[in-house]
Amino acid sequence: MVAMLFIAAELALVLRAPLPSILPWSIVAIVGTATVVSFAVIADYFPPELAGRANGALNVLHFGWAFLAQYATGLILEQLSANDGHRTVQAYRVAFGVNVALQIGALVWFALPWGRYLASWMRSIPFFVPANVFNVVESVSSYENSVVLIPADDDAEW
Repeated sequence: MVAMLFIAAELALVLRAPLPSILPWSIVAIVGTATVVSFAVIADYFPPELAGRANGALNVLHFGWAFLAQYATGLILEQLSANDGHRTVQAYRVAFGVNVALQIGALVWFALPWGRYLASWMRSIPFFVPANVFNVVESVSSYENSVVLIPADDDAEW
């Protein structure tokens, strides 16, 4: 939910939604601090003797991905024209749009297992099962009674 709120705020900025800019920027600032919670969460996934290493690795990943995102944004901005040494609004919209697209892709990839679980859970509820499953009529006669035996030719070659 936090990621979706963050992406929605970024989309509002990129698409220049008719909102006071302080609102989406405030959401970005507040939600951006939510990554700190990941340090507490990751400590629950590892035994106490490994929690420090896990948090250290997470910290390296935080800094590494932040570096890559900022570097990629700079590369995109360098490719677009500048006016008197300043980048245009369109250049920033493109650069931030690429970041938002990557975030949406990551969110979809992250949510796929959850979506599969939800779909299988919903199929187990009779209310969500398609109607044609309940309309199946099973035959009363056995399979042997419905088989038609065709006499074989004795001189047939197989």
